[in-house]
Amino acid sequence: IFSILSLLAMAIGLTACGGIIDQGNVGVRTTFGKVSPEAETPGLYIAILSSVREYTTKETAVNLDNMTPKAKDNLSLREMDITVYYKTEGGKIPGLQVKYANQSTYERGIWYPAYNLVENMARTAAYEEVAKQDSLTIHQHRDEVANAMKDNIQKALNENDPGVFT
Repeated sequence: IFSILSLLAMAIGLTACGGIIDQGNVGVRTTFGKVSPEAETPGLYIAILSSVREYTTKETAVNLDNMTPKAKDNLSLREMDITVYYKTEGGKIPGLQVKYANQSTYERGIWYPAYNLVENMARTAAYEEVAKQDSLTIHQHRDEVANAMKDNIQKALNENDPGVFT
């Protein structure tokens, strides 16, 4: 009876020491506060003396809602909404976790790498590009503003982390 109880206790203990990383995600292993430079690949993992956080490498939407940027003529736009999509290179996510420790966001059991960083860059790009347009004609230049924002965000991301973000 003692051996059965011991095996049962070990089995229960080991189930808390692992998990599954879904396809399209990677894991970042931390052991005693040190982040492993190698990303954990999708599939089963065991983490007895470490922890593994699951990060998405799929396209992520950053919603910027109810912004009020000022146009070139010093009039503010009301309730400007923008959605920016980005992807992160999976093998680079452990390095991002070290470099941008508090910039990731956790939602529905998944971590979104450098989400806050991209959100701040997108917000800045939106305000800068709207400031170049007149408030009465900005609706005629939506594609121009969107392309300029995309180029500015990508350029800023590439300056700090080339080849990591799209």
